[in-house]
Amino acid sequence: MDNIFNSINLPIPQGFTEKDVDANVQPLFSDTFRMLYTRLMHKYDLINYAKALTTAYRLDLRNFYSQALEDSKGIFQKFTDILLGKGVLPKAPSIVIPDRVDTVHTKKYFGNFLGSVFTDQRPLNALEIGQIYTIIETDQLIRTLKTAYAQVVKSREVLNYLLWCKEKLESHMRKLTEILEKEEIPVPVISEVLVTDSRQSPYSDKLILSHFTATTAFQITAVGLVMPDISRKDVVLAMAGITTDLLQIAKRGAELMIESGWLERIPQTVNREELIMH
Repeated sequence: MDNIFNSINLPIPQGFTEKDVDANVQPLFSDTFRMLYTRLMHKYDLINYAKALTTAYRLDLRNFYSQALEDSKGIFQKFTDILLGKGVLPKAPSIVIPDRVDTVHTKKYFGNFLGSVFTDQRPLNALEIGQIYTIIETDQLIRTLKTAYAQVVKSREVLNYLLWCKEKLESHMRKLTEILEKEEIPVPVISEVLVTDSRQSPYSDKLILSHFTATTAFQITAVGLVMPDISRKDVVLAMAGITTDLLQIAKRGAELMIESGWLERIPQTVNREELIMH
């Protein structure tokens, strides 16, 4: 990346240095969590690298994103196999396989926004179950991450932000879990203890907060990707509410980054109006 930046005379972002990481402290996470979370991050890396590749024109950028895709795919596959072998990777529940192909005969298929309060809802379909399961699984791991960093973060403002985010995530999981449980569908469960009792932070507050802004972006992407696969109105409404919360979380995180002087400005075009007026 440095070579690409230098080739167009673009200043290299400051990013993070060795001062932002302390490799000598007691581990904050279990080995299982590190594998689960690495798999999750590379899942969304695959999405972001694919998006970047399709919007790039320079050959060096296309080559970079293509290689990054291959690397992330390899890591994702490796950790998926390891976790399945260990029996700790939650898998989406199966459904009864239908014996024939059927078509939708009524608009009642889409249900209503109030769940089953006034009318019966059709059962969740396979796509909806899988997508709800994916969001719960993602939220579980990110909630665990927030719990761990709340143990070690130094800034009171960042701590309060993490605790507020954790409450939001828990409300999201309760909402989606309720939808599954109403139809007696099992929810993803990770039984192992994933966070140690360490009070020593392996990362600076800057790195912790920056990482959370990235995970929030991943969560917004995740919900956006599942929405086209959902037809039942009550589930659509639940996902819309989650998106609203995530946008609020992203906004507050960006504000904290600015207040702390940690948010680097993305290169932008010149202000023509300002140039003309001055």
